[in-house]
Amino acid sequence: MPQPPKDAVYYERLRNEENKKCLENNEQKADIKDCSDLKPHQMLYLNQQNKLVNRDLCLGHLKAGNTLRFVNCNGSVLDMTWTYTSKNQLSTSDDQCLAVGKDNHIYLETCNDTNGQKWTFKYKFDWSKPLSYS
Repeated sequence: MPQPPKDAVYYERLRNEENKKCLENNEQKADIKDCSDLKPHQMLYLNQQNKLVNRDLCLGHLKAGNTLRFVNCNGSVLDMTWTYTSKNQLSTSDDQCLAVGKDNHIYLETCNDTNGQKWTFKYKFDWSKPLSYS
């Protein structure tokens, strides 16, 4: 595993519980594909500023709509703030959650308790402790 960025709280592939596929940056479009260790566009992290990052791009969304894009982390009109909840959901400030539909389409919907809204990262970091990959 590559060294995670110093501001990472959660790191690595973001796997959906419904279909076991991973979120990826597909030419700046949020997409869901089979998980692979060899796909750098699936290596995501949620940083201390609550931004979901792939390389130098952040997943953003419009407050009024379902547009989800990976955009420059600075200066975009899209809202890029996400909260990773205790239910393993990625939610926006207006209680919309990142979800996967039956057609593998990524979208936002009102948060509920379905597996299509549940996502897991492989690692959670506490930078006050030595880094361990166990």
